[in-house]
Formats: sequence, structure tokens, C-alpha cells
Amino acid sequence: MKIKLLILSILVSFASFSQINVGMTGGLTNLVPLATISIGYKIQPDNSKLSYDIQYDQRFYASRNVNYPAYFGVRGIVSYPLNHISNIGFAAGPYYKLASTDRKYLNGWRYGYGLKYIRKIFTVELYKLDKKLQISLGFYHKF
Repeated sequence: MKIKLLILSILVSFASFSQINVGMTGGLTNLVPLATISIGYKIQPDNSKLSYDIQYDQRFYASRNVNYPAYFGVRGIVSYPLNHISNIGFAAGPYYKLASTDRKYLNGWRYGYGLKYIRKIFTVELYKLDKKLQISLGFYHKF
């Protein structure tokens, strides 16, 4: 607990620009509808063009088929501004695949990575998770 408080106090004490953000996207993977909900914290140090984002992510298939898994994870994003209203970033992180509550051997940890493009409040994402390419469009809001 002391380490968590120390890390939080160090992050807050930097001379930087930081924001909480929320995102919702919808898209496709292997022609199956996909939805993503994320919440994160973005830090941009002074005198730096790069910004760093840590997001909690939930990815699930919007289908009545119960054979599709859900993914829960934390990812880090390093973004570079293209101009004053848009940026592009590389995202990567571990995800827990929840495929079945009865058969535990189907569940496990997976690694995902991809690109994220943000323009004002709109976002486009190409993400590879569990050997599947996910393409999604959505909204990104900063507080």
C-alpha cells in the first residue's frame, strides 16, 4: 500500500499536463461485432511532445453467441501529436481472456498491441489480441 501511495504522489508531483479520459468504441473482428470500454489517465510532461496513457480496457463481443470470450486488461499508450487536434499512438498490454466460468483451462492471459489514432473526440483503433485483428471506431473524451 505504501508503494502505491508513493507512485501516485510521484505521478501527481511532476510538472506536467494530465487528464482522466474515457473511451467507447465499436468495431469488427473476424466479421463479429466488438465493443470496447476504457478509462484511463494521460500524462504529458512539460517540454515533451510524447504523452503517456494508462488505460483499463474491457473488450467483449456484441453477439448472442456465448462461445465468444471477453477480455479485461490494462494497456499503456505512447502518443505523438500529428497536429494540435490529432495524435497517433502505440498501445500494448496484458489481457485476461474469460472464455468460460466452467472450463477454467479456456481462460488465461493474452498480450495485445496496436495503433490508436485520435482526432478531437473520435478514435480509430487497429488492435491485435489473441491472434485476431480488431478494427474499431468510437469516441474518446478527456475531462
